[in-house]
Amino acid sequence: MAKAESGTETLLAVQVLRAFAALSVCAVHFNAVSLMLAGRGNGRLVLYPMAGGVDLFFVISGFIMVYASEDLFGMADGPEIFLGRRLARIVPLYWVMSAIGIYAESTPFNLQSLIESYFFFPFIAPSGGIDPLYGVGWTLNFEMFFYVIFAGTIMLHRREAVFLAAGIILAAVMIGQDVQKLPVPLRFWTDPIILEFVFGMIIATVYRSGLRVPRWIGIALCVFGALAGWHGVPSQPPSTGRWITCGIPAAIIFSGLVLQPPLTSRLLPLGKIGDASYAMYLVHSIVLAAVIILWPKGLNHYHKPLVFVVGMLVTIGLSLCIHRWFERPVTRFIRRVCTIRQINSREGLRA
Repeated sequence: MAKAESGTETLLAVQVLRAFAALSVCAVHFNAVSLMLAGRGNGRLVLYPMAGGVDLFFVISGFIMVYASEDLFGMADGPEIFLGRRLARIVPLYWVMSAIGIYAESTPFNLQSLIESYFFFPFIAPSGGIDPLYGVGWTLNFEMFFYVIFAGTIMLHRREAVFLAAGIILAAVMIGQDVQKLPVPLRFWTDPIILEFVFGMIIATVYRSGLRVPRWIGIALCVFGALAGWHGVPSQPPSTGRWITCGIPAAIIFSGLVLQPPLTSRLLPLGKIGDASYAMYLVHSIVLAAVIILWPKGLNHYHKPLVFVVGMLVTIGLSLCIHRWFERPVTRFIRRVCTIRQINSREGLRA
C-alpha cells in the first residue's frame, strides 16, 4: 500500500474497513430511495442497520488521527500542520460536492445556511433535523469538532495527547447530557456519538504498543461485532444510545481486523475502494438524485434492482475517478503550498 502523509505505512485492514463502511452507507440510502420510488417511503428499511457504517467511519477516524500523526506529537507547530493536512483533505471535495448536491437536490438555501453548511457549523434545517444543506455533511460537522480537539492536544506526546483529547470529549458529552437548552451547535457537537472517536484513538494506542491477536480471535471479534451491530439500529443525532448499539460493535469489528496479522494482498482491490471511500460517501447522494430525476423519464422501464446495482457500480466508478483525478492532486497541491509557507515562516524566524 501507499504511504500516509506522515510517512506511516497505510494499513490494508483500515482501507478495507473504509470500503465496507462507505458501501454500507450507500446501500442504506439506495434502499431508502428504492422504497420511495415504490411509493413506500415510510416502509421498513431492511438494510438500515448498515447505517452503522457511519459509526465505523468515526472509529476509523479516531484511529487514523493518532496513527498518522506520529511525526507531529510533541511538535510546537503540530496543531497548525495537523489542521492544514485535514482541511486540505476534507474541504475542497466537500465544497465541490456540496455545490453539485445542493443543485441536484434542489435544496433551498440562504446566505446564512450556505455559510454555516460550508464551514461545518450545525444549524436546524427546515426539516427539523440538524443537517447541513448537503445532508451527508452532518458527519463532517462531528469530524471537524474532533479535529479541533485533537489539534489542541497534539503538542503533547502521544499517550498524553490521547488521554487529554479523550478527557475533553468525555467532558463535552457529560455537559451535553446535563445542561438543558444548549445552543444548537453545542447540543449537536456534544452528542455521545463523539465517543466513537475515543474508541479509535484507544485502539491506535494499543496498535502502536505492538499488541496483536491471533487471526482466529480477530475473526471471532469481527463476527461478534457484526452480529451485535446488526441488531443495534442506529438513531440519528441528537441521540443517546447510538454510541453503545452501533459504536461499540464498530470498535469491536475494527479491533478484530486491525489487531490481527496483516491481511492478504488479494484484498488490495477492496483497499483501493477504501482509498476512495470519502469520495464515495460524498458522491453517492448525487447519483441517487440523478436516479430520482431520471426515474420518471425512462429509468422506471427497467427493473428496480438492476437500476440500483448499476447505480452502485456508477458510484464506485465515479468515486475512483474523483479520488484519482481530483481529490489526490488537489490535496497534494494544497499541502505542498502549506509546507512551503511553513518552511519560509521558519526561515524568517531564524533570520
